[in-house]
Amino acid sequence: MIDWLKFNDDELSDYLNRDLEYTDKGQIKSNTTNIITVLVNPLFCKEEQIIYGTIFFDTCSMTVRFLGTLKGEKQEENEIRKWNDHLTNLLGVEIEREFGIKYSKNRMDDAITFIAHKRAINLPAMHMKSLAYDGESHISKLLPKYLGAEDTKLNAWIMEHMLVGMVKRVFSLGCKFDELMVLTGIQGIGKTSFIEKLALFPEWYCSLNNIKGKDAVSNLVGKVVVKLEEFVALRNAKSADEAKLFISARTSTVRLPTKDFLLM
Repeated sequence: MIDWLKFNDDELSDYLNRDLEYTDKGQIKSNTTNIITVLVNPLFCKEEQIIYGTIFFDTCSMTVRFLGTLKGEKQEENEIRKWNDHLTNLLGVEIEREFGIKYSKNRMDDAITFIAHKRAINLPAMHMKSLAYDGESHISKLLPKYLGAEDTKLNAWIMEHMLVGMVKRVFSLGCKFDELMVLTGIQGIGKTSFIEKLALFPEWYCSLNNIKGKDAVSNLVGKVVVKLEEFVALRNAKSADEAKLFISARTSTVRLPTKDFLLM
């Protein structure tokens, strides 16, 4: 159960009690406003069980997300997922069949984008805020406990420094943190698993095996923890220099893909 996820519909208040618009001849208008109305006003899609859940925008990954299910889906688990064209088509067809609003992919996209941005949240930040602290000191013991590192003040400081940087990157999206923690040890000790757990959820973690081109930058979007593969950074002097430039770059300008509702 995702009980830490909270939404506020204050910016959609104009649509919560809004009626549908009709032409002078009494026919329902197939416009974007009516689509927004049936999606937001609980007397329409929600009451007819066409949609059960919430469409929203995640400012960290810059994507439209959906928590819930649509009528006609085989989806059983209530999980967070990226909104996509299949969901748009499924929802649009059900709205047309139930309310007579003629389906238009462009109008549906506009309505979904409008609604999602009115419910913009930062998923990792919201999750972190929901976590309870037991008052104990855990960070200083992470490296010795899970990776067998020496229990020293330096190792404790390094771990704390990295986690503070991680949290800062979550709450101040796009802020610069150009340092890496290098983990050494025998194979199978759990270095990768340790890093993955720090990201909290699998989709907030990524491993980079290429630091060249736009894909290297776009793969960082929405990630809380990033692992730079050893052979990429330490293969030779040239690759080490390239890794330093990639890590310390102040700005990275790329055109991100727009499919699957990844929006800027």
